Amino acid sequence: MGIPTLRNEIEGCEEILQTAQLAEEHFQEHNRPLRIAVDEADWRFNNITPEKVAAIRRIVPEANPVEKAMFYRICNLLTLNIELVFVFDGPRCPAKRGRSAGRKVDQKDRELLKNLLEAFGIAYLEAPGEAEAQCCRLQTAGLVDAIWSQDSDCLLFGCTLWLRDHRVAKEKGYDNRNKGHTKKAAKEVRAVRAKDIQGKYRLKREGLVLFAMLAGGDYGKGLYGCGPETALKAAQSGLGISLCNSKDQGQCKTWRDRVLVPFFARYNIKIAVPDQFPDCKLLQNYNQPLVLSEASIRNNAELRRDYRRVVNEKDLFIITGEHFNTWGKGYMEWVVPTLLIQYLRKHLTEANIPLPRENLHNIKLVGKRRAVAGFGAIQKIKFSPFGLTNVRVREFFRIPDPLRGTFQRVDGAPLDPNLEVECEVPAYLLERVLPPEVMDATSNQTLDDHSPVKKARRSAQECAVSVTQDTSITRDNPLRNLPQGPYTALNTTQSMTTPNTLGSPRNNGNWNPSRGRGQSSGQEFDTSDQDEANLQEAIRLSLEEPANRTKGIEGNSREGGSIEVIDLTDE
Repeated sequence: MGIPTLRNEIEGCEEILQTAQLAEEHFQEHNRPLRIAVDEADWRFNNITPEKVAAIRRIVPEANPVEKAMFYRICNLLTLNIELVFVFDGPRCPAKRGRSAGRKVDQKDRELLKNLLEAFGIAYLEAPGEAEAQCCRLQTAGLVDAIWSQDSDCLLFGCTLWLRDHRVAKEKGYDNRNKGHTKKAAKEVRAVRAKDIQGKYRLKREGLVLFAMLAGGDYGKGLYGCGPETALKAAQSGLGISLCNSKDQGQCKTWRDRVLVPFFARYNIKIAVPDQFPDCKLLQNYNQPLVLSEASIRNNAELRRDYRRVVNEKDLFIITGEHFNTWGKGYMEWVVPTLLIQYLRKHLTEANIPLPRENLHNIKLVGKRRAVAGFGAIQKIKFSPFGLTNVRVREFFRIPDPLRGTFQRVDGAPLDPNLEVECEVPAYLLERVLPPEVMDATSNQTLDDHSPVKKARRSAQECAVSVTQDTSITRDNPLRNLPQGPYTALNTTQSMTTPNTLGSPRNNGNWNPSRGRGQSSGQEFDTSDQDEANLQEAIRLSLEEPANRTKGIEGNSREGGSIEVIDLTDE
């Protein structure tokens, strides 16, 4: 969509960038996250194909694959230290290319996404007309830094940094750019800057509007007989500025008689210009699209630059679990890294000093840094999630309903209460926040260290909790038959603090699984006998050889897991 006859010029100014690089460059320059306005309809309709959705729902009627793919994308961008504002199409979208305005969307699906955004604390709004026009109005008002949409009309609406999907071949070596043979690149984006179009082709925003009016665009076929070469020449001559100053049909007629017709005569261009050209209503679709008033967007607290997202984990945990089946480990792998980024950024922007040397969340570097030229270095890390999330450790040992998913790992073993999450995060945040001794540490693991047997042994070590001198393994203790090795029995006399704010001390494994007292959000709670049994069973299973375990078909890992056995790669 947009201006197809200007495609070559637009692509001539286009860059393919690492999304991490774009985010880092912005943060280093402005000391605040890159903030992107997202055209919700773009993300929704350039997603998993309707055929795949139908196939998934034949197996799981309650599945929400489109929203789940959007959830994954949101998590990835938040983990790159990018903030988002979603804009939904409104009821007064103008018709495009002869098609009726707007696209059919199930309101339940839209409400699910809105509930997800609210739980994440991500701002969203509904435009009176087209979402991409409203996105651009947010940028011209200085409330966002970039627009994510597939529609090049964004450049006509005043966008200065336009982002869209970068598509790559589904099969290596396949050159067909057809959408059916490509998929969205996971870590790259196409970027067009308005200043580059102006510098290379002498095209300002008003010139692009004139080009669309002459050569055709989303809202009209253009002036009969006027091709892209003539339209480009007129646009580069600056005729668009006076056109965009026309407020009614009378002023448009005056512009035709005093500007356009003499221009054609000067260059001996034989094109008849009808009296009704240009149509003022069509012009305003490009030049002054229907958007919310300046006052309404500036009075929206969530759109202000100083807005800080507040995550409602209670709702987020339920929404993602019930609708996307990301209970337990899936939640930890996708949501909690976004909380870690919030924590690091808050410490950096508000304190601008390294983290305390005790390394509250036990952040550890894994392997070597993976970088692109200049900016965009990504570092794989491991960290303890329980000091960042309000979700209590005991939640992972409760099975609410076998038909709705469980709080168990995908391989069937209950989660380790000392679980470590592995993810990739921007290296520049780590360098500026982590203590030097953490950054200087390197991973000494070899490929052999990642073997299933060694993983099981490390899991046993990480799962161990403190032990008192009088703790013994008895006949009634499920751990009595465990082999000798680096494990300890449970200490039933200690308690754990589960913090509810970013930056609170991590639990360090001191959790009382018996009917003792624990703390969460400042309130006491009782654990149950079943919690204790489940926890001890978790430790027992973590020491088993994993050779006979099989991974279920429901996977949510960051290494490419997807729901069911159907390919969930969005289109």
